[in-house]
Order: sequence, then C-alpha cells, then structure tokens
Amino acid sequence: SDASINAVNTVLSLSPESTVRGAIWMQGERDAMDAATELDYTNNLIAFWNNLKANINTTVGTTADDVAKMRLIVCGMVPGWVAADVNRQPVADAHTNIGANITRSAYASSAAYTGAGAQVHFLTSELNSFGYNEVFDAWNAAGLNV
Repeated sequence: SDASINAVNTVLSLSPESTVRGAIWMQGERDAMDAATELDYTNNLIAFWNNLKANINTTVGTTADDVAKMRLIVCGMVPGWVAADVNRQPVADAHTNIGANITRSAYASSAAYTGAGAQVHFLTSELNSFGYNEVFDAWNAAGLNV
C-alpha cells in the first residue's frame, strides 16, 4: 500500500545509513473473514510485495541490489481461529505456500501456538517465542529460497 511505501521511505530518508532487508507479514485475518480464495490472496500479496519493492527509495542507504535480496516472512494465523471457520483455510494455505510463489520468502508456522483458542490474536506471551523461533527460522529459510 502507499502507506507502507511512504513509511519505509520516510524511515530511509531520516536514517540514510539504514538498509531494508525484508519484511515480516502478520496479516490475513480480514481476508480470511471475507472468505478470500487462496489464489486471490496470493495474487494480492505478490502484487503488494512487488509494488513495495519497486517503490523503495534506492537513492539513500538501500540499494537496488538490497531490494532485490529482500526477504518476506509470512506468519501463520492462530490455528484455532482458522479451524473455527472453513472459509479461513484458503488464506492460511496461501501463507503456507508462499515460498512457492515469491522468491526469498518463507512461512513462519504458527502450529505450536494456541492464541486464546478460537480468538483471532496470539497471546502476548506467545509472540516473543514465535519471533525468536519460527520467524527466525523462516528468515534463514527465505535466504535459501532463490
């Protein structure tokens, strides 16, 4: 989105020594509630990612080569929340299969985290573990998905 592009470019202009290395995507619940298809969600995510990369300011700090090597980590949603409505599964499947659709991307599995059962969000106590374990592992895997 334009807001995401503007935010990244603002940070780069304020801190020109910074380099963008990638993004962590924790989203999908709204699309899942709207019963998006796996194909539509995947195509929208691909378009978002390509648009973001195409519009990052490469005149300060981050170079075109840096942008080409950016990694995308797509995080899973709360498993109990997904399981509570069959219409949510296509977006979860799009998350799981992201590595086949975007180079330098990987899926961070949320299978080990329960959230609050069928509630939409993870428990605060789970987020640190999720970040230090699954997201970190996915970051390393994305570097190999070229």
